[in-house]
Formats: sequence, C-alpha cells, structure tokens
Amino acid sequence: MKPLKSILLVILILSFFGCASLQNQDGESFSGSPYFEEPPDKILFSDKELFTQALNLQYKGQLQSAIQLWQKFLAERSQSFEALNNLGMAYYSNDQLDFSIQSFESALAIQPDNGRIKSNLSRTLRFRVTLERENREYAKAVADLQKIIPLSGKDQQEKILREIESVQEKIFEEAQKSNTTVAYEQFIKAYPDSVYSSKAKEMLKLLNPAAAMAKEAVKEFLPPIAEETKSAETQFEEAAPLVEEKLMDNSSMMESKAPEMKMEEAPMMGSQMSEPKMEDSAMMEDPAMMDSKMSDMDMGTDGMAIDIPESELMVDKSDPTMDRGSASNVRQVKIMTKRTPLNIRAKPSSSARVIGKIKKGAIVRLIEETSRWYHVAYATGKTGWISRKFSKEVK
Repeated sequence: MKPLKSILLVILILSFFGCASLQNQDGESFSGSPYFEEPPDKILFSDKELFTQALNLQYKGQLQSAIQLWQKFLAERSQSFEALNNLGMAYYSNDQLDFSIQSFESALAIQPDNGRIKSNLSRTLRFRVTLERENREYAKAVADLQKIIPLSGKDQQEKILREIESVQEKIFEEAQKSNTTVAYEQFIKAYPDSVYSSKAKEMLKLLNPAAAMAKEAVKEFLPPIAEETKSAETQFEEAAPLVEEKLMDNSSMMESKAPEMKMEEAPMMGSQMSEPKMEDSAMMEDPAMMDSKMSDMDMGTDGMAIDIPESELMVDKSDPTMDRGSASNVRQVKIMTKRTPLNIRAKPSSSARVIGKIKKGAIVRLIEETSRWYHVAYATGKTGWISRKFSKEVK
C-alpha cells in the first residue's frame, strides 16, 4: 500500500504544479510548470546528472534530499537561475517560506524579466502575507504586499494597494488602543503617505497640544523674521552717498530748539543750559588741552555719527559736489566715514552745534582748515566745519 500512496502523492504534486495557472509581469495567465526542467547549457555532464537527480527527488516528495542536491549544484553553479528557482520551490513545498523567498529573489536578480520566477515569488509572498495577517504581524504583511506590487500586472496593483490600506488600518487601530505619543509617532514614521497618518497627527495634537503649538509657531514665525532682517540690511547698504540733511533756514525755529540742544550737549561740556562761545580764535580747540577722545566726538568707535532729532533737520535738495572744471585752484574734500553720515558743526569744535550731515562719499568745497577741522561749503550758501579724521582732501 505504501508504494501506491507514494505514487498517488507524486501524481497530485505533478498535477498541481504542472497545471498551475501562473501570472506573468503583465498580469496575464501563464500556464506551465513552476520548475525549470532542463539544466543550463554548456555545463559538465556530471552537473547535468546532478540537476536531473535533484529534480526527480523533488517530484517524488523527497524535499530535504532535493534541497541538499540543489545546494551542492549551486556551490559550483551559483549563477544558475534555474537551480535557484527549483530550490525555491523545494523550500516552498517544505514550508520554509523565508528560504524560498530568498532563493526566488536571487534567481530574479539574475533573470529579472522571467515571468515564471516572478510568479513563483509572488505566490510565495502572498502565502506568507496570509500567515502574517492571521498572526497579526501587520507590519510584515505590509512589507510583503509592497514587494508583490512590482511583480503584478497593472490591473492587480490597485487591488494590492487597497489591501495595504486595509492592513495599515489594523496597525492604526493598534496604535489607538495603545494611545501613546510613541505609538502614533512610529506609525507616522513608518507610513508617512498613509491615509491614516493625518489621523495619527490629530491624535498627537490631542495628547500633547503644547508641543504641537510650539512646532507650528517655530515653523510659521521664524522665516518672516529672517526675511525682514535681510531686507533691512540690503536697504541700508544701498543708500546713495549724497548730502541728506541741513538745518532749516528759519532762525526762529533754531532759537526755539536751542534750549533742547543745550540740554543734550550740556553733559559733554560740563555746563548746564548754555552753549559754549568760541567766537574768538584763541578760544578754538587746542590739541594740547583737549583730550584725544573729545576730538572724535563726530564719530564713535563703531563708526556711527552723533545724531540730532529729525525735527531739526530737513532734506537739502541742492547738489553739494563742485564743478571741478570751474577753477583750477578749487580744493575739495571727500567724506571718508565707514557707513554713516558725518556731522557738520557750526564751529571747529566737537562740542559745537550740529547744523547738518553729509553722507559717505560726498565731495564738498574746502574753504579753510585747521589742524583737526575743515571749513567746507556743504550746500548753496551754507558752510560748516567737519572733522579731518573722517574726511580727506582730494587732488
């Protein structure tokens, strides 16, 4: 009776695999044996005999012996996709799905367009997906389904994608049962394109609203600040080097503002509410008596000029630059500040009243000079004193 049972088993196996309906890469029906029954060309006769012997043992259901012979054959012929495929089928029939899939993947790497190998691999992955879903190993099932997509026809790929969404729903339900930030974050990281990722993000906001608000604030608030800063710097650097401001000609306004100016400059002179009088040339600033720092009052160490209230200055529309061709003996001075305008003072003293400003690069006519000051004409009918430290005579 035992020989009869063995014969019946072989007949069933042959009928199953021989008449199995496979699918090629276009999803069309592919009928034929899942095995490669012919050994590779251009190999030794002994290797051909080993190939045939392994396949016969496989047909007889002696799977473990067949596996050993296939491994022996591949030790010498590792690039035989036929033997790798047949070994994969032996593992499949022996319920060793992991080894079976590895063998099919190796065969497909050598022969990537072979429909028989694709069908065998797809069917084995599908079988493993069924077991993984039964064992609630949903993450593994999603990974295997994604491997099946490129092995399937276009008409089958849409069904597989819907099946992937179904399995992802199961994973999301498990995250909801856990209801922790870690579970939702892991789901989003693993399946960022899933339709359930948005729901996972909503659950994260409910669990930790403060963190979600902080992330949104950083994302929305920081870029405008950086853009605004860059714009301001660009505008400042592109300023044109022109005479910008002068004191208004209204003498009554000058007088009305005089107390305010005196209060601002009083600490520098060590007096209160009175402007120093320096009409006598003997009263002019003496370098030996003045502290070296006082001579730099027009410009601080950072290159910034001392400013006065905007209400006391007005824009001068006249051109301060001189016609160089008008006279050969005309002397001119160029403003050499680093970035900011240079103060124009009423007298050659750092404590004298500021009557206007000249921007960097402007050229004005030189009238006279002292050891530390230039007397210049900075606008039509207007003259004043500027520091030699931050200006230079041009030839």
